Amino acid sequence: MYRPKSSDKKCHSALDAKSSSLAFTIISILLASLMVFPFGCVKKEEKEIKIGAILPLTGDGALYGVKEKEGIELAVAENNDSGGVKSKQFKVIFEDSKGEPATAVSALQKLITQDKVQIVIGDAFSSPTLAMVPIIDKNKVILMSPTASSPKLSNSSEYFFRVWPSDVAEGDVAAEVAIQRLKLKKLAVLYGNNEYAIGLKDVFVDSIKKLGGEIVIIETYNEGDSDFRSQLTKIKKQSPDGIYLSGYAKEFSKILVQAKELNIKSQFISCGTFHEPEILQIAGKAAEGVVFVQPYFDRNSTDPKIQKFVKTYENRFGSEAGIYAAHAYDATNVLITAMNKGGTEINSIKNTLNNVKDFPGVTGNITFVKGGDVIKPMRIMTVKNNKFTDF
Repeated sequence: MYRPKSSDKKCHSALDAKSSSLAFTIISILLASLMVFPFGCVKKEEKEIKIGAILPLTGDGALYGVKEKEGIELAVAENNDSGGVKSKQFKVIFEDSKGEPATAVSALQKLITQDKVQIVIGDAFSSPTLAMVPIIDKNKVILMSPTASSPKLSNSSEYFFRVWPSDVAEGDVAAEVAIQRLKLKKLAVLYGNNEYAIGLKDVFVDSIKKLGGEIVIIETYNEGDSDFRSQLTKIKKQSPDGIYLSGYAKEFSKILVQAKELNIKSQFISCGTFHEPEILQIAGKAAEGVVFVQPYFDRNSTDPKIQKFVKTYENRFGSEAGIYAAHAYDATNVLITAMNKGGTEINSIKNTLNNVKDFPGVTGNITFVKGGDVIKPMRIMTVKNNKFTDF
Protein backbone atom coordinates (compact mmCIF):
# COMPACT_ATOMS: atom_id res chain seq x y z
CA MET A 1 0.00 0.00 0.00
CA TYR A 2 1.26 3.49 -0.88
CA ARG A 3 1.92 5.83 2.06
CA PRO A 4 1.96 9.56 1.23
CA LYS A 5 5.03 11.64 1.97
CA SER A 6 4.89 14.86 3.96
CA SER A 7 5.34 16.85 0.74
CA ASP A 8 2.34 15.05 -0.70
CA LYS A 9 0.29 16.08 2.36
CA LYS A 10 1.20 19.73 1.77
CA CYS A 11 0.19 19.40 -1.86
CA HIS A 12 -3.18 17.91 -0.93
CA SER A 13 -3.77 20.66 1.63
CA ALA A 14 -3.13 23.31 -1.02
CA LEU A 15 -5.49 21.60 -3.45
CA ASP A 16 -8.18 21.28 -0.77
CA ALA A 17 -7.88 25.01 -0.06
CA LYS A 18 -8.18 25.88 -3.75
CA SER A 19 -11.15 23.51 -4.13
CA SER A 20 -12.89 25.07 -1.15
CA SER A 21 -12.29 28.54 -2.55
CA LEU A 22 -13.62 27.50 -5.99
CA ALA A 23 -16.68 25.86 -4.44
CA PHE A 24 -17.38 28.99 -2.42
CA THR A 25 -17.14 31.12 -5.57
CA ILE A 26 -19.56 28.85 -7.49
CA ILE A 27 -22.06 28.83 -4.63
CA SER A 28 -21.88 32.63 -4.43
CA ILE A 29 -22.61 32.95 -8.17
CA LEU A 30 -25.55 30.55 -7.89
CA LEU A 31 -26.99 32.43 -4.91
CA ALA A 32 -26.64 35.72 -6.78
CA SER A 33 -28.45 34.17 -9.76
CA LEU A 34 -31.28 32.99 -7.54
CA MET A 35 -31.68 36.49 -6.15
CA VAL A 36 -32.18 37.78 -9.70
CA PHE A 37 -34.18 34.76 -10.89
CA PRO A 38 -36.02 33.45 -7.80
CA PHE A 39 -37.45 30.45 -9.63
CA GLY A 40 -34.09 29.25 -10.85
CA CYS A 41 -35.00 29.24 -14.59
CA VAL A 42 -36.99 31.85 -16.42
CA LYS A 43 -38.17 31.23 -19.96
CA LYS A 44 -37.02 33.90 -22.39
CA GLU A 45 -39.99 35.98 -23.40
CA GLU A 46 -40.68 35.95 -27.11
CA LYS A 47 -40.52 39.37 -28.77
CA GLU A 48 -42.89 38.35 -31.57
CA ILE A 49 -46.06 36.34 -32.05
CA LYS A 50 -45.66 33.63 -34.65
CA ILE A 51 -48.61 32.63 -36.82
CA GLY A 52 -48.52 29.75 -39.29
CA ALA A 53 -50.26 29.82 -42.66
CA ILE A 54 -50.80 26.73 -44.81
CA LEU A 55 -52.07 27.47 -48.33
CA PRO A 56 -51.76 26.12 -51.89
CA LEU A 57 -48.96 28.36 -53.13
CA THR A 58 -47.99 26.19 -56.11
CA GLY A 59 -49.96 23.96 -58.47
CA ASP A 60 -53.51 24.56 -59.71
CA GLY A 61 -54.64 25.80 -56.30
CA ALA A 62 -52.17 28.70 -56.35
CA LEU A 63 -54.85 30.70 -58.16
CA TYR A 64 -56.56 30.96 -54.76
CA GLY A 65 -53.69 30.40 -52.33
CA VAL A 66 -51.48 33.26 -53.51
CA LYS A 67 -54.37 35.72 -53.20
CA GLU A 68 -55.06 34.50 -49.68
CA LYS A 69 -51.37 34.82 -48.79
CA GLU A 70 -51.48 38.45 -49.90
CA GLY A 71 -54.62 39.10 -47.84
CA ILE A 72 -52.86 37.70 -44.75
CA GLU A 73 -49.72 39.74 -45.42
CA LEU A 74 -51.71 42.96 -45.72
CA ALA A 75 -53.63 42.38 -42.47
CA VAL A 76 -50.42 41.53 -40.58
CA ALA A 77 -48.57 44.57 -41.96
CA GLU A 78 -51.41 46.90 -40.94
CA ASN A 79 -51.59 45.44 -37.44
CA ASN A 80 -47.82 45.55 -36.97
CA ASP A 81 -47.81 49.20 -38.05
CA SER A 82 -50.44 49.83 -35.38
CA GLY A 83 -48.31 48.25 -32.65
CA GLY A 84 -49.22 44.57 -32.83
CA VAL A 85 -50.48 43.02 -29.58
CA LYS A 86 -48.97 44.37 -26.35
CA SER A 87 -46.05 45.79 -28.36
CA LYS A 88 -45.32 42.39 -29.91
CA GLN A 89 -45.09 42.16 -33.69
CA PHE A 90 -46.65 39.38 -35.73
CA LYS A 91 -44.55 37.07 -37.88
CA VAL A 92 -46.22 34.73 -40.38
CA ILE A 93 -44.53 31.49 -41.39
CA PHE A 94 -46.00 30.40 -44.73
CA GLU A 95 -46.08 26.75 -45.82
CA ASP A 96 -47.17 25.39 -49.21
CA SER A 97 -49.87 22.69 -49.04
CA LYS A 98 -50.02 22.38 -52.83
CA GLY A 99 -53.73 21.75 -52.16
CA GLU A 100 -52.85 18.22 -51.02
CA PRO A 101 -54.03 16.75 -47.68
CA ALA A 102 -50.80 14.85 -46.96
CA THR A 103 -48.64 17.88 -47.72
CA ALA A 104 -50.84 20.08 -45.52
CA VAL A 105 -50.49 17.62 -42.63
CA SER A 106 -46.69 17.57 -42.95
CA ALA A 107 -46.62 21.37 -43.03
CA LEU A 108 -48.78 21.57 -39.91
CA GLN A 109 -46.59 19.11 -38.01
CA LYS A 110 -43.53 21.16 -38.95
CA LEU A 111 -45.14 24.38 -37.75
CA ILE A 112 -46.12 22.82 -34.42
CA THR A 113 -42.94 20.88 -33.61
CA GLN A 114 -40.21 23.05 -35.13
CA ASP A 115 -41.66 26.56 -35.19
CA LYS A 116 -43.72 26.14 -31.99
CA VAL A 117 -46.72 27.78 -33.64
CA GLN A 118 -50.11 27.60 -31.91
CA ILE A 119 -52.21 29.61 -34.37
CA VAL A 120 -52.57 28.59 -38.02
CA ILE A 121 -54.49 30.10 -40.94
CA GLY A 122 -55.48 27.62 -43.67
CA ASP A 123 -56.16 25.84 -45.83
CA ALA A 124 -57.92 27.43 -48.81
CA PHE A 125 -59.45 24.04 -49.70
CA SER A 126 -61.63 21.67 -47.71
CA SER A 127 -59.72 18.41 -48.21
CA PRO A 128 -56.41 19.62 -46.71
CA THR A 129 -58.29 21.42 -43.94
CA LEU A 130 -60.17 18.26 -42.97
CA ALA A 131 -56.89 16.34 -42.88
CA MET A 132 -55.41 18.86 -40.42
CA VAL A 133 -58.32 18.84 -37.95
CA PRO A 134 -57.26 15.76 -35.91
CA ILE A 135 -53.79 17.26 -35.42
CA ILE A 136 -55.01 20.67 -34.23
CA ASP A 137 -57.46 18.93 -31.94
CA LYS A 138 -54.74 16.79 -30.36
CA ASN A 139 -52.22 19.64 -30.01
CA LYS A 140 -54.72 22.36 -29.05
CA VAL A 141 -53.82 24.60 -31.96
CA ILE A 142 -56.21 27.20 -33.40
CA LEU A 143 -56.96 26.66 -37.10
CA MET A 144 -58.76 29.46 -38.95
CA SER A 145 -59.69 28.73 -42.57
CA PRO A 146 -60.34 31.61 -44.97
CA THR A 147 -62.30 29.59 -47.55
CA ALA A 148 -62.75 25.88 -46.67
CA SER A 149 -66.48 25.15 -46.86
CA SER A 150 -67.14 21.41 -46.48
CA PRO A 151 -70.08 20.63 -44.15
CA LYS A 152 -67.85 17.96 -42.57
CA LEU A 153 -65.85 20.76 -40.94
CA SER A 154 -68.81 21.90 -38.84
CA ASN A 155 -68.27 20.77 -35.22
CA SER A 156 -65.08 18.96 -36.26
CA SER A 157 -62.97 20.51 -33.48
CA GLU A 158 -63.37 23.13 -30.76
CA TYR A 159 -60.19 24.73 -32.13
CA PHE A 160 -61.45 25.11 -35.73
CA PHE A 161 -63.06 28.26 -37.15
CA ARG A 162 -63.78 29.57 -40.65
CA VAL A 163 -64.90 32.87 -42.16
CA TRP A 164 -66.32 31.29 -45.35
CA PRO A 165 -69.83 29.84 -44.91
CA SER A 166 -70.49 26.12 -45.06
CA ASP A 167 -71.61 24.59 -48.36
CA VAL A 168 -74.97 24.10 -46.69
CA ALA A 169 -75.68 27.82 -46.90
CA GLU A 170 -74.31 28.28 -50.43
CA GLY A 171 -75.92 25.15 -51.87
CA ASP A 172 -79.33 26.05 -50.43
CA VAL A 173 -79.23 29.53 -51.97
CA ALA A 174 -78.13 28.14 -55.35
CA ALA A 175 -81.10 25.75 -55.34
CA GLU A 176 -83.49 28.57 -54.43
CA VAL A 177 -82.13 30.68 -57.29
CA ALA A 178 -82.57 27.79 -59.73
CA ILE A 179 -86.15 26.98 -58.75
CA GLN A 180 -87.61 30.28 -57.56
CA ARG A 181 -85.80 32.94 -59.58
CA LEU A 182 -84.78 31.14 -62.76
CA LYS A 183 -87.92 28.95 -62.76
CA LEU A 184 -85.99 25.83 -63.72
CA LYS A 185 -87.58 22.41 -63.19
CA LYS A 186 -85.17 19.79 -64.54
CA LEU A 187 -81.58 20.09 -63.33
CA ALA A 188 -78.34 18.30 -64.18
CA VAL A 189 -75.22 18.38 -61.96
CA LEU A 190 -71.59 18.27 -63.03
CA TYR A 191 -69.16 18.31 -60.10
CA GLY A 192 -65.45 17.88 -59.36
CA ASN A 193 -64.20 14.95 -57.31
CA ASN A 194 -63.09 16.92 -54.23
CA GLU A 195 -64.55 17.75 -50.81
CA TYR A 196 -65.60 21.28 -51.78
CA ALA A 197 -67.46 20.26 -54.94
CA ILE A 198 -68.98 17.15 -53.36
CA GLY A 199 -70.28 19.12 -50.39
CA LEU A 200 -71.97 21.66 -52.66
CA LYS A 201 -73.38 18.96 -54.92
CA ASP A 202 -74.95 17.07 -52.03
CA VAL A 203 -76.62 20.15 -50.58
CA PHE A 204 -77.81 21.41 -53.98
CA VAL A 205 -79.35 18.05 -54.94
CA ASP A 206 -81.20 17.72 -51.62
CA SER A 207 -82.46 21.30 -51.77
CA ILE A 208 -83.67 20.99 -55.36
CA LYS A 209 -85.75 17.94 -54.42
CA LYS A 210 -87.19 19.71 -51.36
CA LEU A 211 -88.18 22.67 -53.54
CA GLY A 212 -90.02 20.42 -55.99
CA GLY A 213 -87.39 20.29 -58.73
CA GLU A 214 -86.01 17.20 -60.47
CA ILE A 215 -82.40 16.06 -60.78
CA VAL A 216 -82.24 14.24 -64.12
CA ILE A 217 -78.53 13.32 -64.16
CA ILE A 218 -75.39 13.67 -62.04
CA GLU A 219 -71.92 13.49 -63.62
CA THR A 220 -68.45 13.95 -62.13
CA TYR A 221 -64.88 14.68 -63.24
CA ASN A 222 -61.41 14.74 -61.69
CA GLU A 223 -59.39 17.85 -60.98
CA GLY A 224 -56.99 18.45 -63.84
CA ASP A 225 -59.26 16.91 -66.49
CA SER A 226 -59.41 18.82 -69.76
CA ASP A 227 -61.98 16.89 -71.80
CA PHE A 228 -65.58 16.96 -70.52
CA ARG A 229 -67.36 16.08 -73.75
CA SER A 230 -68.40 12.63 -72.58
CA GLN A 231 -70.15 13.99 -69.46
CA LEU A 232 -71.65 16.93 -71.35
CA THR A 233 -72.99 14.66 -74.11
CA LYS A 234 -74.77 12.49 -71.51
CA ILE A 235 -76.19 15.60 -69.89
CA LYS A 236 -77.41 17.03 -73.20
CA LYS A 237 -79.40 13.85 -73.90
CA GLN A 238 -81.44 14.50 -70.74
CA SER A 239 -82.44 18.00 -71.97
CA PRO A 240 -82.14 19.71 -68.56
CA ASP A 241 -83.37 23.26 -68.03
CA GLY A 242 -80.25 24.00 -66.01
CA ILE A 243 -76.81 22.59 -65.22
CA TYR A 244 -75.19 23.13 -61.82
CA LEU A 245 -71.37 23.26 -61.76
CA SER A 246 -69.42 22.77 -58.53
CA GLY A 247 -65.64 22.69 -58.47
CA TYR A 248 -62.92 25.13 -59.48
CA ALA A 249 -62.37 27.80 -62.12
CA LYS A 250 -59.74 26.00 -64.18
CA GLU A 251 -62.16 23.23 -65.17
CA PHE A 252 -65.20 25.55 -65.42
CA SER A 253 -63.61 27.50 -68.29
CA LYS A 254 -63.12 24.39 -70.41
CA ILE A 255 -66.53 22.97 -69.52
CA LEU A 256 -68.27 26.11 -70.76
CA VAL A 257 -66.27 26.23 -74.00
CA GLN A 258 -67.00 22.57 -74.75
CA ALA A 259 -70.69 22.99 -73.82
CA LYS A 260 -70.95 25.81 -76.37
CA GLU A 261 -69.26 23.62 -78.98
CA LEU A 262 -71.87 20.91 -78.28
CA ASN A 263 -74.62 23.53 -78.65
CA ILE A 264 -75.92 23.02 -75.11
CA LYS A 265 -78.53 25.70 -74.38
CA SER A 266 -79.19 24.92 -70.71
CA GLN A 267 -78.83 27.64 -68.08
CA PHE A 268 -75.59 27.22 -66.13
CA ILE A 269 -75.53 27.84 -62.37
CA SER A 270 -72.37 27.72 -60.27
CA CYS A 271 -70.62 28.51 -56.98
CA GLY A 272 -68.26 31.03 -55.40
CA THR A 273 -65.12 29.74 -57.14
CA PHE A 274 -66.64 30.81 -60.46
CA HIS A 275 -65.72 34.42 -59.69
CA GLU A 276 -62.29 34.36 -61.33
CA PRO A 277 -61.08 36.67 -64.15
CA GLU A 278 -59.50 33.73 -66.00
CA ILE A 279 -62.97 32.30 -66.69
CA LEU A 280 -63.91 35.43 -68.63
CA GLN A 281 -60.58 35.38 -70.45
CA ILE A 282 -60.71 31.71 -71.44
CA ALA A 283 -64.44 31.03 -71.83
CA GLY A 284 -65.35 34.40 -73.33
CA LYS A 285 -68.90 34.40 -74.69
CA ALA A 286 -69.43 30.84 -73.42
CA ALA A 287 -69.56 32.28 -69.89
CA GLU A 288 -72.26 34.83 -70.74
CA GLY A 289 -75.37 34.45 -68.59
CA VAL A 290 -73.94 32.03 -66.01
CA VAL A 291 -75.48 32.69 -62.59
CA PHE A 292 -73.47 31.91 -59.47
CA VAL A 293 -73.70 32.22 -55.70
CA GLN A 294 -70.85 33.27 -53.44
CA PRO A 295 -70.21 34.64 -49.96
CA TYR A 296 -70.49 38.40 -49.98
CA PHE A 297 -67.71 40.72 -51.13
CA ASP A 298 -68.19 43.83 -53.25
CA ARG A 299 -64.97 45.59 -54.23
CA ASN A 300 -67.07 48.51 -55.58
CA SER A 301 -68.83 49.08 -52.27
CA THR A 302 -68.96 52.61 -50.84
CA ASP A 303 -68.23 51.23 -47.35
CA PRO A 304 -65.07 53.10 -46.19
CA LYS A 305 -63.36 50.00 -44.78
CA ILE A 306 -63.89 48.09 -48.04
CA GLN A 307 -62.66 51.05 -50.10
CA LYS A 308 -59.56 51.26 -47.90
CA PHE A 309 -58.88 47.53 -48.23
CA VAL A 310 -59.28 47.58 -52.02
CA LYS A 311 -57.06 50.63 -52.50
CA THR A 312 -54.33 49.44 -50.12
CA TYR A 313 -54.32 45.90 -51.50
CA GLU A 314 -54.19 46.95 -55.15
CA ASN A 315 -51.45 49.52 -54.52
CA ARG A 316 -49.39 46.94 -52.64
CA PHE A 317 -49.80 43.91 -54.90
CA GLY A 318 -50.73 45.41 -58.28
CA SER A 319 -53.72 43.12 -58.86
CA GLU A 320 -57.47 43.24 -58.32
CA ALA A 321 -58.69 42.84 -54.76
CA GLY A 322 -60.91 39.77 -54.93
CA ILE A 323 -63.02 37.59 -52.70
CA TYR A 324 -60.21 35.21 -51.67
CA ALA A 325 -57.80 37.90 -50.57
CA ALA A 326 -60.67 39.61 -48.74
CA HIS A 327 -61.61 36.48 -46.78
CA ALA A 328 -57.98 35.82 -45.81
CA TYR A 329 -57.69 39.45 -44.72
CA ASP A 330 -60.78 39.05 -42.52
CA ALA A 331 -59.61 35.69 -41.14
CA THR A 332 -56.34 37.29 -40.02
CA ASN A 333 -57.97 40.40 -38.58
CA VAL A 334 -60.55 38.51 -36.54
CA LEU A 335 -57.76 36.37 -35.03
CA ILE A 336 -55.63 39.39 -34.15
CA THR A 337 -58.64 41.21 -32.71
CA ALA A 338 -59.35 38.17 -30.51
CA MET A 339 -55.77 38.29 -29.23
CA ASN A 340 -56.01 42.02 -28.53
CA LYS A 341 -59.21 41.48 -26.61
CA GLY A 342 -58.61 38.25 -24.72
CA GLY A 343 -54.85 37.70 -24.75
CA THR A 344 -52.61 35.25 -26.59
CA GLU A 345 -53.26 32.12 -24.52
CA ILE A 346 -54.95 29.51 -26.72
CA ASN A 347 -58.06 28.91 -24.62
CA SER A 348 -58.56 32.65 -24.30
CA ILE A 349 -58.37 33.07 -28.09
CA LYS A 350 -60.77 30.17 -28.58
CA ASN A 351 -63.29 31.52 -26.07
CA THR A 352 -63.07 35.04 -27.49
CA LEU A 353 -63.68 33.76 -31.03
CA ASN A 354 -66.70 31.78 -29.84
CA ASN A 355 -68.21 35.06 -28.67
CA VAL A 356 -67.51 37.10 -31.81
CA LYS A 357 -70.68 38.76 -33.04
CA ASP A 358 -70.97 41.24 -35.92
CA PHE A 359 -67.23 41.72 -36.36
CA PRO A 360 -66.98 44.35 -39.14
CA GLY A 361 -65.10 42.54 -41.89
CA VAL A 362 -64.66 43.59 -45.51
CA THR A 363 -66.65 40.48 -46.46
CA GLY A 364 -69.56 41.47 -44.24
CA ASN A 365 -70.22 41.27 -40.52
CA ILE A 366 -68.81 38.07 -39.01
CA THR A 367 -70.58 36.09 -36.30
CA PHE A 368 -69.29 32.68 -35.20
CA VAL A 369 -71.78 30.03 -34.16
CA LYS A 370 -71.36 26.65 -32.50
CA GLY A 371 -69.03 24.36 -34.40
CA GLY A 372 -66.76 27.10 -35.74
CA ASP A 373 -69.13 28.10 -38.54
CA VAL A 374 -69.83 31.66 -39.56
CA ILE A 375 -73.05 33.47 -40.39
CA LYS A 376 -72.47 35.61 -43.49
CA PRO A 377 -74.60 37.12 -46.26
CA MET A 378 -74.62 35.53 -49.73
CA ARG A 379 -74.33 37.35 -53.05
CA ILE A 380 -76.01 36.25 -56.30
CA MET A 381 -74.06 37.23 -59.41
CA THR A 382 -74.02 36.68 -63.15
CA VAL A 383 -71.85 37.31 -66.21
CA LYS A 384 -73.14 40.13 -68.39
CA ASN A 385 -71.21 41.66 -71.30
CA ASN A 386 -68.14 39.71 -70.19
CA LYS A 387 -68.24 41.22 -66.71
CA PHE A 388 -69.21 39.93 -63.28
CA THR A 389 -72.24 41.78 -61.98
CA ASP A 390 -75.08 41.40 -59.50
CA PHE A 391 -77.96 39.25 -60.74
